Amino acid sequence: MALGRPVIFDPVGVGASQFRMNSSKRIVSELHLTVIKGNRAEIGCLTGRGGKLAGIDAVTGPEDLLTAAEDLSKTSGAVVAVSGPQDLIVFYRQKVIVENGHPMMARVTGLGCILTALIGAFAAVEDDPMVATVGATAFLGLAGEQAALQAKGPGTFKTTLLDILFTLTPEEMGQGIKLREETLGG
Repeated sequence: MALGRPVIFDPVGVGASQFRMNSSKRIVSELHLTVIKGNRAEIGCLTGRGGKLAGIDAVTGPEDLLTAAEDLSKTSGAVVAVSGPQDLIVFYRQKVIVENGHPMMARVTGLGCILTALIGAFAAVEDDPMVATVGATAFLGLAGEQAALQAKGPGTFKTTLLDILFTLTPEEMGQGIKLREETLGG
C-alpha cells in the first residue's frame, strides 16, 4: 500500500506445509496488507488457533472464528475476509456477515481465487477496504445465487456464474445484497 495500491493476500493452503506456514506468517508480519482472504481453516492456521485442510479445502476451523479474524485484523492492520457458507469480514471493530451465496459454490474449484481477484478489483476503485471487500464478497455471492437458478450441475454452474458476473447490474446488487453488520466491543 506504500505506493497507494491495495495488497490482497490469499494464504492458499497455508496449513498444508511448514514452508507455506512460515512464508505466510512472514508476509503478514513484513508487508502492509490491505485484505487477507482465506477460508476458515486457512485463517485458523495463520492465527495459530487451529484448522484442518484437505488439500486447499477447509475441513475444520478454529473454535472461535470471530476472535481469530479479529486478532489477525488487529495484528496485521488488514481487513480479514473468511469465506464460507456465510462470509465473515472483520476490520478493527467492524464485523459484517455476507449472507449471499449458494451451496453449489462449495462444489466448484477456483471460486476462492475468483473472490480474491474480485476483492482486488473492488479495492482498486474503492478507497475503503472494508467496503470493497464486503462489496466484492456480496457480488460473488449474489452471482452464485442467480447462477444456481439456471445451472444443472457444477459444470453449468461455473459457466453461468461467469456470465452473471459479467452482466450483474448495480441495481440488482442493491436489491439482492444480504448483510448483517455489527460493531464489536473492545
